[in-house]
Amino acid sequence: WPWQESLHNFNRLTCGGSLFSDRWVVSAAHYCRVCIYLPSNNPNTWTVYLGLHSQNDLSASTVVAGSVNRILIHECYNGSSHDYDIALMELSERVSFIDYIQPVCLPPRFQKFPYPGKSYFISGWGKLFEGGKSMSMVKSIDIPTIQVMYRDFNITETDWCRVCLLQGDSGGPLVCQDSNGRWYLS
Repeated sequence: WPWQESLHNFNRLTCGGSLFSDRWVVSAAHYCRVCIYLPSNNPNTWTVYLGLHSQNDLSASTVVAGSVNRILIHECYNGSSHDYDIALMELSERVSFIDYIQPVCLPPRFQKFPYPGKSYFISGWGKLFEGGKSMSMVKSIDIPTIQVMYRDFNITETDWCRVCLLQGDSGGPLVCQDSNGRWYLS
């Protein structure tokens, strides 16, 4: 998952994100908004780790650490319901794409989800339970039954991006591969 990002605030793993261009990461607004309004906090307290596989090796040769220039939160984000729970983080410098650092494609503008019969994949370093430790290695899961989940949990169009693998994976990618082999953020 070369677009998978590990977002750290004040040097602590906070949430996941997805690289979608050479300068932008998409994540969850509920993590970013809380931190934006803390006194003494600003986007520069965030570090985005790209090309990361293990949280225990942030200095691996494959890892690029980037600082955040600004954070944009969806104008309709609702902190109570978490509708439109999406934030964009602009990196301070452009990222060079290599095998293990690549952007995920954004879906066409009016694409509806879920795609019938498609498998989705979620990835991240989240915790298995409240108060537990984050996973050291990035994990992923194939979700072939996304339509069942979508129906059973009453996930609406405005909160579709809140589906997550483990606690702490909020903001991380939910992706689907099209028939041409291209991966899209869902």
